[in-house]
Amino acid sequence: MIHQTPNTGSLIDEQEARWLASIALVEAGVPEDDADLVAAALVDTSLRGIDTHGLRLLPQYLDELATGVANAAACPTVVRDRGAGLLLDADGALGVLAGLAAARLAADRAKAFGVAAVGVRNSNHFGAASVYTRQLAGQGMIGIAVTSAASRVAPYGGVEPLFGTNPISVAAGTGTTGSPSTWPPARCVSVR
Repeated sequence: MIHQTPNTGSLIDEQEARWLASIALVEAGVPEDDADLVAAALVDTSLRGIDTHGLRLLPQYLDELATGVANAAACPTVVRDRGAGLLLDADGALGVLAGLAAARLAADRAKAFGVAAVGVRNSNHFGAASVYTRQLAGQGMIGIAVTSAASRVAPYGGVEPLFGTNPISVAAGTGTTGSPSTWPPARCVSVR
């Protein structure tokens, strides 16, 4: 079971949650394969107990699509290629799709060069950073994902938010079956 529905308190199972999330994204204009990837990332994150970055984000992503903040038919492209280093323009994609594309590119380049770094621009909220590091760890690599964030944290003694939480995730794995080791360090405390 995964998620409590607000009105009835009943639970829906993992497959139904994936299906419902995917259908909602497809109805918002996201291609089916991409919708399945976003739905899987959100559901898996919720199943890992990170509800702040799991299914709870689906309404936000649907709103980003409805208001044109996110591009449902985005075509991310590499705009700078330095071998082991790439810059990806996400074309306004949902952040999850941009992050997954960056992780795929990083894995391919790391296999060729031994190490890789991919920067992403022109994207949106990318959910849990561990989605991408766990993907890399599942291939026997060490994955590191970082991002900027909106101001939510006041400096010591301050009242007004000035700093972002600037999330980071590190994961390592052997590439065999089993769960990779993930480390999402808390860089600050944010009160909303």
